[in-house]
Amino acid sequence: MERTEAKRLFDSIEEYIMEILQMADFLEVVCNEDFIPETGRFLYIIIKLLKKECDRLEIERIELKDVCLD
Repeated sequence: MERTEAKRLFDSIEEYIMEILQMADFLEVVCNEDFIPETGRFLYIIIKLLKKECDRLEIERIELKDVCLD
């Protein structure tokens, strides 16, 4: 794989990491004991979104690993 494709993969991974970190910051607020009675119902949706992002990140990681080892 060419250098530009590898750079695209690295950029994608960086973007995914930032999205996950933003979601984690949001979760800290949502899970605050002062707010949990009002926000607890949204946690399931947020967890699903995080899992989806992690799945996408795993695919990118595998592609990058394949590229780097070839």
